[in-house]
Amino acid sequence: MKLSFPFGVVMCAQGRGFTPREQGPRRGERQLMARPKKHGDEASKPVSFRLAESERLAYLAKCEAAGLSPSDFFRQCVLTNRTQIVARPKASADRNRLLFLVNKTSNNMNQLAYRANSDHLAGKLSEDKYEALIDNLELIARYLKATINHVD
Repeated sequence: MKLSFPFGVVMCAQGRGFTPREQGPRRGERQLMARPKKHGDEASKPVSFRLAESERLAYLAKCEAAGLSPSDFFRQCVLTNRTQIVARPKASADRNRLLFLVNKTSNNMNQLAYRANSDHLAGKLSEDKYEALIDNLELIARYLKATINHVD
């Protein structure tokens, strides 16, 4: 059986005719199909955040109690300003500098405590000197923490 098409006759190997499909891309070529453009104010940008398991369960319970999906519940709470958020004040340059110095100092203090502990266990540092050193390190740490609270 022979079929006639505008571009010629197509026969299969067994001698039967068939309807050819439209020619797609050749090997190594990609056929690009544009996705239809969305119009309007549709939700297209994802927003995500992490929650602890207990917070997640509480969030989902509130969503279910409100009869809304988690996305709709979040939109309603945030976009209609049904929440009250207390903004933290930005840290001043002085506070940032102090935090940097405290972090550096804490690192050095940890190194001193480690060395004192290993020397004490090896018998190179007496019990009295070891306790005095640890007490001084704790005093310095308390002083640094107190200083952070009084900046700004």
